[in-house]
Amino acid sequence: MHKKEITDFLMTMYKYQTAGKLVFHAFKNDKADTFTASIGDEFFEWVENKERDGWGIHLRQGRMKDTAVTSTKRDVEQVCHLWVDIDRPHETTDFVINTDDPLPTPTITINSGGGTHLYWRLLYPVDGVDLIRLEDIQRKLASVLGADPSPTHTAATLRLVGTLNYKYDPPVGASILRHNHDADITLDKMCEWLIRNENPYEVFADKLLGNVRASVDWKLVLDNLSVEGPSNEFGGRNNCVTKLSGWWARQGIDPDTQLRTLIHHGCNLPMREMSSIVTRIYEKECDNVE
Repeated sequence: MHKKEITDFLMTMYKYQTAGKLVFHAFKNDKADTFTASIGDEFFEWVENKERDGWGIHLRQGRMKDTAVTSTKRDVEQVCHLWVDIDRPHETTDFVINTDDPLPTPTITINSGGGTHLYWRLLYPVDGVDLIRLEDIQRKLASVLGADPSPTHTAATLRLVGTLNYKYDPPVGASILRHNHDADITLDKMCEWLIRNENPYEVFADKLLGNVRASVDWKLVLDNLSVEGPSNEFGGRNNCVTKLSGWWARQGIDPDTQLRTLIHHGCNLPMREMSSIVTRIYEKECDNVE
């Protein structure tokens, strides 16, 4: 365990955090253990004891709700950075996509033991329904950089820097390769870069699958939340709430956040009716997941 690297990484990447808690996991074969207390002597003692017994230490990228007892997407309170997991050593990876439009500078680049992790600290942490947009950017970023598409969701785990990777014999330490302390980015800036550098064939495939149309449709639904009568393009405000709530519930957005977002976008249905629709659909989606 490299205590200073762990501390530097966590202090850097969660510099702007305003809510939620960090969750760490230890994995060994088919066993798992979790640590959720604050970072301090107790945490480092937990890491040291686990590593001594051959456990790999991982970190949930999203900060979980303080009241959460699980660590799923539904439990994510806030995300403070973007990341990719590239299953190739940094020496064999070309990060230059376009010399005229270089990849935004990662805040931290890590040798994970057998691959490379890139992290971009967000100037403004993301929460609520914006987490859906963040995951879309995560997927596109992984695609452009040829990274693993699996750990792109908000509750993904990645190996914690400063700890050992027991996939190898002897174990290899995950270490910081480059640390750009002042490098921040916003979702808008990364999204703009991705649009300029996406593979045109993949963009066309997205259109065939309906991903682009879907994003336009959701914006249209939001625009109709305050439109009454026959002028509403979706047959009524309650239909708009139903569509949005179903989509948000499948993304793990809790009812309180949904209601605040609906009101923010001008929905003027009675609160009791709005709450009834949102709660019913969210509970139905939770039952489907279970």
